[in-house]
Formats: sequence, C-alpha cells, structure tokens
Amino acid sequence: ERAAPHVQAQSRTVSHPFLDGQWQGTIAASDGRTYFSLSCHSDKNNAQFYSYDPKTDKVRHIIDVGAWCGETDSIGKANTQGKIHSNIYEHAGKLYMSSTRSANPEYPYKGGHFLSYDLKTGVCEDLGFYPDPKGGLMCMVFEPVYQRLYAISEGGQTLIYYDLQTKEITKIGMIEENAQHTRSLIAAGLARNAFIHRTTGSKTGPRWVWWPMSVNAKEPDCRSRRP
Repeated sequence: ERAAPHVQAQSRTVSHPFLDGQWQGTIAASDGRTYFSLSCHSDKNNAQFYSYDPKTDKVRHIIDVGAWCGETDSIGKANTQGKIHSNIYEHAGKLYMSSTRSANPEYPYKGGHFLSYDLKTGVCEDLGFYPDPKGGLMCMVFEPVYQRLYAISEGGQTLIYYDLQTKEITKIGMIEENAQHTRSLIAAGLARNAFIHRTTGSKTGPRWVWWPMSVNAKEPDCRSRRP
C-alpha cells in the first residue's frame, strides 16, 4: 500500500501571462518568504522577480528584471534580460543572483548582470554587468571566504567574479570552448578554496578546477586545471 504523500502541491497565479519558464532562481529566505524569478524566451519581455509569503498565501511582484538592470529601453532594440538562470544566494541580509538573455539571437545583447535584493529595505540593486554579446551569466555561485560572486559568461565561457567588498568585476579566463555547456558552478573545499565546474553534455562531462589562492596570473588558463 502506498504511503500518504508528505507534501501537497498547490498552484498560484502570477500577473504576467507571457512568462514560460523557471530555472534555479528560487530561495527560501531567512525572512520566511520564498523569492523566485519567472523567465521568458520572448524578445518583447524581460524576466520578472517575485516573493511568496506563506503566512498570507500571497504572491507579490517585486520588479521587472530589465528595469533592475537599467535596460527599460531595450525592448525591440536588444536581446532582453529574459532569465535569472542562476541559483539565488543569501548573505548579510541580501539576496544575490545573475541575469542572462532571452533565446532570440536576432537582437544584440549587452551582457549578464550581477543583481542584489535587500530583504529589509526592498532595494533592488544592479551591481554591474560583464559585456558579452553572445550570452549572459547562466550560472553563479557565492563563495563565502573571499565574499565573491563567481559566474560563467555564456558566450565566451569566461569565468568572472564580482567582489562584494571592492565592488569590482574581475575576468579570470575561459574555461572551455564549447558555448552554452556550463550549467553548474560549485564552491567546494573551502580550506583550499577550490572551485569545480562540470558541464551537462553528458554524465561524464569534463570538470574544471580552479584554486584562487594558488593562481597569481592576471588571466590564468583555467583549462590547464582539468583533473
């Protein structure tokens, strides 16, 4: 006999019917609310950011991601900020995430943005973007030792980071030549501060390791770090 389900799922309606997808961009934050993004493949719309409060059972729209990135005039002129494809991380009272493009290749694209949301004040801040006409920041990870947001810029498969203390974006180097393969970026081995990247081309896809403490070059060749 099948056991009774532990969880009962219920649907909630959002206010933007053009949205067609959702990726990793969800977090149950310390304020008791769940924050999430909904994305789209349209060249006429941006992704949207919401919160859900289980106490009131209400979904609240927070911001249009294009407006968050300061690109309200891009519709019909440039590729939209169509997705928050990364995980969302909480640190010191703020949520951090990154944006990437919609799927329409006909329009130019400026690049993916690092974004933050203040849980107390509700302020949405654009921390900066990395210029890449072929793709945005599809995956991102928060590294607590140096307090950095590491991300892969899709088009050039370039590893970059945003430093929360200096507020600067630094380019590290290209991880691999196959565009759009990167789907995960993991902070591991904090004693040595090792970073491991794995593609999703196959179950045995390549893994890349980079040690920030051991690399002094301005732009190291990350491909040589393959174990």
